[in-house]
Amino acid sequence: MRIRLRKTKIKQNANIISNKKYKILFKSLKSKLMASYILISLISIILIGSLTYINCKNIVINKVSELFEKASIQTNLSLNSYLNEIQDITSMVFSKNDILKYEPQSVGYNKYLKQAEITEYLNSLGCIKNFKDFALICSDGSYLGKISQKNNSKNGIKEIYQDILESLKNSGCESKWLTINTDSYDKLYYARIINDSSILLTSISVEELDTIFNVANDGNMELSLLDTENNILFSNNKKLIGTKVENGINDNIKDIESKTFNYNNCLVTLNTCSNHWRLLNKIPQQYILKEVEKSKKFTFIITIICIVISSTFGLFFAKKISSPINKLVMKMKEVENGDLSVFTDIIGEDEIAILSKSFNSMISSISDLIEQTRNVSIIVANQAEELKEISKQTSQTSEEICKSMKDITEGTVNQSNELEKTIEVMGNLSGSINKMIINITNATTMANETKNIGDSSLDIVKQLDKKTKNTNEVMAEIITNIDVLTNSIKEIEQVIGLIKGISEQTNLLSLNASIEAARAGENGKGFAVVAEEVKKLADESKESAESINNVIKNIYKKASHTKDLVDNSRIVFNEQTESVKFTNNSFITIINATEKITNEIQDIEKLINEINTEKLQTLEATNSMKFIKYIQGALRILMEMELEI
Repeated sequence: MRIRLRKTKIKQNANIISNKKYKILFKSLKSKLMASYILISLISIILIGSLTYINCKNIVINKVSELFEKASIQTNLSLNSYLNEIQDITSMVFSKNDILKYEPQSVGYNKYLKQAEITEYLNSLGCIKNFKDFALICSDGSYLGKISQKNNSKNGIKEIYQDILESLKNSGCESKWLTINTDSYDKLYYARIINDSSILLTSISVEELDTIFNVANDGNMELSLLDTENNILFSNNKKLIGTKVENGINDNIKDIESKTFNYNNCLVTLNTCSNHWRLLNKIPQQYILKEVEKSKKFTFIITIICIVISSTFGLFFAKKISSPINKLVMKMKEVENGDLSVFTDIIGEDEIAILSKSFNSMISSISDLIEQTRNVSIIVANQAEELKEISKQTSQTSEEICKSMKDITEGTVNQSNELEKTIEVMGNLSGSINKMIINITNATTMANETKNIGDSSLDIVKQLDKKTKNTNEVMAEIITNIDVLTNSIKEIEQVIGLIKGISEQTNLLSLNASIEAARAGENGKGFAVVAEEVKKLADESKESAESINNVIKNIYKKASHTKDLVDNSRIVFNEQTESVKFTNNSFITIINATEKITNEIQDIEKLINEINTEKLQTLEATNSMKFIKYIQGALRILMEMELEI
């Protein structure tokens, strides 16, 4: 059982493989072209052959029908002529008066003489057409002339006479062609009434009709002579003699004198003779279409030859068409395997040659595209190296910034120490101010005691003039320091601008890197992520630089505002100087009065100078601390950005 199952599986696999082979065969271009050539030739030849066969068949049938009908008419005319000759010979009897007046009942010597004369005359007439019977039969059973041995008995003659007379009376004529039932249709009879007691009876052998029928017959036609009851009196087919015609033919020729029709694959013609007998001529269509069938066979042979020729040409042209296509397919398979150095050498101006040229152009274009892709990859790699160097430079710059931030942090610590010192100075300043208040109180007391306010005022005015000058100098120094601060701020702005430029260049490089990564496709995805992160860092650096720039601008605005305030103070001090001068002139007269408090005022002056000095130091320290605070905030932002980077 297992062996049988294996055999059946092997057969099934073989059938599947053969079916696949046939499917592949019928899918090939060569088989399709050959099948198309064969189908075109086969359809055209079959169509032309079929139409030619049908047309020839119809033409032959029509022509043969016409000729056959004419031949039947000619045969009918020949038969009528023969029968008319028989009738004419019988008419010669009427030229003999003895025959017309013959009475079989008469007796005597004259009767025997007349019988002998009539018999001789009838025998002479019977020799003209080879009559089988040519006799004058009488009602009493006697006869004169030539008669066959079968019917020469007296009773037989008498019966024949009665039958013929009855048939003639029934037909209402005096002469008639007929058959005698006692015969075997080997003779045809013609009877004619001579007088009331005698009838002329003639007969011919049916074999006499063979000559007439054989003239129109080449051995394939079937000729039949029918009586009025459609009995076959004679036929070249001896088997049909004495039979009835077929029912189908009988239905077609009923009550018709002449007709041509088809019956049972035969062409049949009917013609009526002068004695109302009918001539039926039948010929098989197979014989008519004999030559057409030969042409049919010849057409079939030509069809096979044309199929072979078309198959040969189809195979030739199919190879001519499929061979370059197969070459092109093989080249395409080589290209599929990655070989771009293939080249087709198909020469010509047809579609296949154009396809070959297009294939070569396509391979060249693909090679150029791959080369361009390779060059772009090299450029991307180089730019990646450049970006790597820029990243290194950025890292170094970040390290330097970190170092600067450390220095700034240390400076901040130092500034905190200075701030503590400033607090101490401010404490000392507060003590000096208290002392100054005490001294001023003493001076006031002394001034109140002094009556000469002028001297005191003059000294004060002089000191005030000096202080005003000192204040102007301090103001000038403050303005100078503010200008230095402004220039420093501008330098910081330049550094921030440089940072912005670097950020924009980094952003531009990241954009170019993103574009090149997009061109590189799947290979550039990781590089695109790095470029995106670099772009984010560049944007954050730019935002930080803008934030520092805003802080510096704010410092610059405040410094400018401070400078404006100092300028306004100088204007006020200038006005005060003019007033002091005016007061000096006014209080010259009271100089002597102020001498008493000169010492106290001098002490106050010293204290005020110390206060001014400490005040200036405090202002410088305060301004430095303010500037340092702003710088410290900006540096903290930079450090945070650096840490984020």
